[in-house]
Amino acid sequence: ADGHQYAFSFFWLRDNAKDESSFDIRSNQRELFTAGLPHDTPAMLAENVSRPEQNLLRDSMQVLAERLENDVSSAPGLILYGSLAGAP
Repeated sequence: ADGHQYAFSFFWLRDNAKDESSFDIRSNQRELFTAGLPHDTPAMLAENVSRPEQNLLRDSMQVLAERLENDVSSAPGLILYGSLAGAP
């Protein structure tokens, strides 16, 4: 309304939004629909973290998803995306 244009990154909005579609007031946690992220968003699969057989696989979300479709692991793992994943 003041004539200025403002741009907020998707990640800033995700981290600061408290609307019903992105924030669960019962758990005080954010919800994120990752299918809406750009395919080239950095992603990392971290398996067996802090163990000798630790494996870190960095790529874009699209490439990582394609790899995981064909290569299923039984190792405990986390998938990080965006700035948490670092550069592919």
